Amino acid sequence: MLIALPPSEGKTTPDQGPRLDLSSLFGADVLSEPRSALMEELSAVSSSDECADILGLGPSSIDDAAHNTRLSTSPCAPALEIFTGVLFDALDQRHQSDRWHELASQHLLIFSGLWGVLRSNDVIPNHRLSMTVSLPALGTVAGLWSQHLPKVLDSYVESTGTQCILDCRSAPYRKPWPGTSTEADLITVGAKKLNPATGKLQTVSHWAKHYRGLLTAEVLRARESGTLDACASTESVLEVAAGMKGVQDIEFIAPKQSTRGQKAGSATLILDAESL
Repeated sequence: MLIALPPSEGKTTPDQGPRLDLSSLFGADVLSEPRSALMEELSAVSSSDECADILGLGPSSIDDAAHNTRLSTSPCAPALEIFTGVLFDALDQRHQSDRWHELASQHLLIFSGLWGVLRSNDVIPNHRLSMTVSLPALGTVAGLWSQHLPKVLDSYVESTGTQCILDCRSAPYRKPWPGTSTEADLITVGAKKLNPATGKLQTVSHWAKHYRGLLTAEVLRARESGTLDACASTESVLEVAAGMKGVQDIEFIAPKQSTRGQKAGSATLILDAESL
């Protein structure tokens, strides 16, 4: 079982901590070279007059670019502490047990424009780079990672015996790795609420992020308690989702083999409007 998460624009800046060690990050033997190349160009771009236009930064976020000029020397912290925002707040990771965090490091994969993909305990600095950015020398960030992530992730999925991947990523972060070529199910997780006035389902962007975070935390707690094992089936994982407070039902589309080889399906959590 794996859970694929997006990063967040919001991040913390550690006051102290170790310096970045690319060799310690997930998939370092394959991914260190593109990570290093991105760091080098990102530093140059972030120091240039074109920084805001290239990185897509507005007046409220332009100061974030300064973090990109000192990636090798800034204090670092585990990725789960660096990323903030709706989904990561819902994890409530500061109140989880040591065992929960150990399981998170085994089952969570956090996708990133700068780092490609990370484990929850990979130690990184604050930074700013979206998967949608196109850099002058390296081209689109998503295009660069699409050359490297499939090899690393397909091998990882196969080696861990993963049967189910809960995909909580946003669309730009699915692009470099739309799914594994192994037999694992890739289940895109969404959320909707029933509009009492119209009787129709509505997409709820904020709450979808929130419930993806809640589901991630709940699945890890199920692993912690022994309710789920490491190779849990899709059906078992969705039973955890169905038991969550505020979830009325699950609209499930069973995985089918796609033209790209992966078995892709979806699970939409139907939320109780009164609980939102």
